[in-house]
Amino acid sequence: MNIDTTLHLFCADEEVGPALSKPFEQGDCICATDIHALFRVPKTMTSDTYDKATKPEVSRIIPKSDPQFTLAFEDLFKAFEVCGIDPETAYIECDECNNNNEVEWQYTDLNGNVWERSFECPVCRGTGRVRNGQGQTLQLGKEIFAAEYLLLLLFAMTATGTDTATVTLGNCHIHLFDLKNGTQVMLMPCLYKEKEYPTLKIKTNPYAPTTA
Repeated sequence: MNIDTTLHLFCADEEVGPALSKPFEQGDCICATDIHALFRVPKTMTSDTYDKATKPEVSRIIPKSDPQFTLAFEDLFKAFEVCGIDPETAYIECDECNNNNEVEWQYTDLNGNVWERSFECPVCRGTGRVRNGQGQTLQLGKEIFAAEYLLLLLFAMTATGTDTATVTLGNCHIHLFDLKNGTQVMLMPCLYKEKEYPTLKIKTNPYAPTTA
């Protein structure tokens, strides 16, 4: 999976907002986000051309790098395998509509008559597919993350050839992952806490800055 393909995986659906449905150029970087996750890479690392955008102003959102711990690609990859999530698949068939794009709705009127209609599946929005890992969670540090977003992080590490990411804890629980060659991923955790929502904890290591 290359950089440009991975950027598109971070984008939002059209319903969330057309401005976020495709990667965009901002400053010296190309960015992609669906609000919950963001991928930023130097534009020299991309092959495609993207439109310039001034909003959202990414530089104001991403915290300054101040790593507290590190996350190895191998440990993240293994965590998905333990949970039964294919770490190499971005999308899976929607179980709600069985990849049929539509679901049946029923309504019982005041006379007891039952009415049935087929409508676009609200889970996959009629696409027949959902992000792999949707509905599952993993713990990283003290926070709980949606598995589908940690899988995006794994894809970004793959695309950039990153063996180990350094992790910065920013304001509002924002987690910044610094990857190779100036590339960055930012993720927002779930509102769940460890005691409220027990889940598999991914192995991390303390950050040890290198010295000359």
